[in-house]
Amino acid sequence: MRRTPPGQLWFDFSPLRLPRFKSPSSDNERLLNLQAMWLEDGDEKARIALWEESRRIAERCVMGMYGSRGIRYTRDDVDDKASEALVYVFRRYDNPNVRLGATTYRRRYGWNYCVLNNFVSVIRQGVRHAVDWRSKADGLVDYVDYDTVMALARSREDSENEDYCLP
Repeated sequence: MRRTPPGQLWFDFSPLRLPRFKSPSSDNERLLNLQAMWLEDGDEKARIALWEESRRIAERCVMGMYGSRGIRYTRDDVDDKASEALVYVFRRYDNPNVRLGATTYRRRYGWNYCVLNNFVSVIRQGVRHAVDWRSKADGLVDYVDYDTVMALARSREDSENEDYCLP
C-alpha cells in the first residue's frame, strides 16, 4: 500500500480507464462495454446500441415497478416512462456541470460523466425518478371521471342549502 506523508491527501493521477469485459456475461457488463466503446473510442453506433439496450432494461424496470404497486399500465405508459428515465440518465453525459471528480478529466478525455460500477442501478434510479416524480404540469392536470365531479357538485349544493341555526 502506498504511504502518504501526514497531512497530505492521496489522489491517484493515473489515467482513468473505463471497465471493459472480454466476454460480457450480464446486462451490466454489456452496457459498460458499450459505454467504453462510445466514450473512449468515439463510436456513435455504440451510443445507439447503449440507448437501445438501456431502453430494454428500463422497460423491464418500469413494468416491475408498476406491477409491484398494483398499477395497471398500457404499453404507451411503459414507453413514456422508459423514455423519461433514459433522458434523465443520458442528460448527465451532455451536462458540463456534472463532474467526475476533477476538471482535468473533461480536458483530458472530452467527457465529464461515466458509470464505473453498475449501469443497471443507474437506469433503475432513472426509472424511479420518472415514475415517482411529478412535475408542476402533471400536478395541474388531474383526470377525474364525470360521475365523481357531479357527486361533488351535488354535495356542495346540499351543504349550501341547509338552514343553519344561530345560537
